[in-house]
Order: sequence, then C-alpha cells, then structure tokens
Amino acid sequence: MQDGKSVYIEGTDFGAYNAMEPLYGMFGCDFIDYGQPSFVGNVLSLEGQDGTIAEGMSYAYLYQQGPDNYVDEIGANSGTLFVKSQDGKGRGVCYGGPLDNYRAIHSTVIFGALTNGANTKADLMAIYMNYMLQLTGVNEYSAQQTRNAFSVFPNPVATNTSISFSLLRPAHVVLSVYNTAGQLVTRVADQEIGTGDHVLVWHAIDSNGRRLSNGTYLLTMKVDGDVLSRPIVILR
Repeated sequence: MQDGKSVYIEGTDFGAYNAMEPLYGMFGCDFIDYGQPSFVGNVLSLEGQDGTIAEGMSYAYLYQQGPDNYVDEIGANSGTLFVKSQDGKGRGVCYGGPLDNYRAIHSTVIFGALTNGANTKADLMAIYMNYMLQLTGVNEYSAQQTRNAFSVFPNPVATNTSISFSLLRPAHVVLSVYNTAGQLVTRVADQEIGTGDHVLVWHAIDSNGRRLSNGTYLLTMKVDGDVLSRPIVILR
C-alpha cells in the first residue's frame, strides 16, 4: 500500500482464502482459524479491547444467522487486535503499516450484522473513519508539492467542518457531497479559485439547506483533471 492510503476490508473468509497472500500481511493480521458453521455459532457479541480504538464499545451480533457462518478467528501480528467476540477470539485488527505510513482495518465480522444498543453502528463507523483519516492529505500532497492537497476537519462532523485545500495553480474547483447510494447531495463549491491555501466551511446541509442525517457521505474534489475523495461521517 502507498504512503497515506487507507483501506478497510471485512469478510468472514478473507483470511481463509488470503492468509498466504502478501496482501494479508499488509493488515498486520495472523490467521488462526476458519470458524464454525452458523448452526454451531461463532459471534454472539463483540467487545472493544482496552487501550485500542474500540475501547469501551460493545455490540450484539446476528448469532447463528447468515453473517455468522465460518467467521475467521484472527490475531495481531504487527497490528493491534481491537475487538474480540464473547469467547475471547480475535475478530478485528487495525494496523498503521511498518512505518506508520498507512491505515488498514480488517474485520472478520460483517458491519451490517452488528446490532445497535448502548453503542450504535454510527458510533463505531465514526471511530473507524477517525482512525482511517489520521493521515489525511499525505497521499495527495508530496514533499515536492506535485499535486493538490485536500483535507477535512473535524471528521466526524457534528455541526460543520472545514474543507482545506491547496492549489498549485489557478483552477476550476468542484467540491461535491454524495450519499452512499451515489446520489449528489450538494455542491459545496463550483468556481474558479486561485493559487494557494483555501478553507471552505460546510454546515452538513444539503442543496436545499436541510440538515443531513447521521451517516457516511463522500466528499469529492475535482481539479486539474484529478478527482480526489474523502469519506465524511456525520454524527450529531
């Protein structure tokens, strides 16, 4: 993986099929076991581990149902085991790369099969996004400043967020927000902008001025023939 990049992979059999591939090592994981068929059961609940990104988080899971079929058990190699199931088996690892130069999360459980309780799925997604975006801008802005930079802070967003970017030359900039269905929510900017550093504030509203509901959105910036993107989590 390249410096500054982030990747999230979930799947009950990702390790079962890829444990011997170089890609698997990039997640800082050790594959331990294939898990059991769903009629036997694997994951009843999940607990975030102390001192990790998921500390204090707790979720129920769709036990003995489709998403609970042959859920891989994993351990941490160079990464951090951040969540375990009720039986103490590892189900999620996060990793920053050998030089802390990228962000990777592998979850053997299916995110959509978690059940909201004291902690919601939106809470966990916000944690994931915060971790994945810790290197925001590194991948788009080299030491030689050969590309345009683009970052968002804060993220997750409660009321508003600042979109910061730097242009190497005057350009037409289009900043757009899309929902998870790929539908355009709003245009934050569609204009000619000069060279240098710029900050635009977005108030987490759609094109009609309505407050957006909690969830994950995609912010894209089109400039100089490039399309850069950042996921944004709204969590009010």
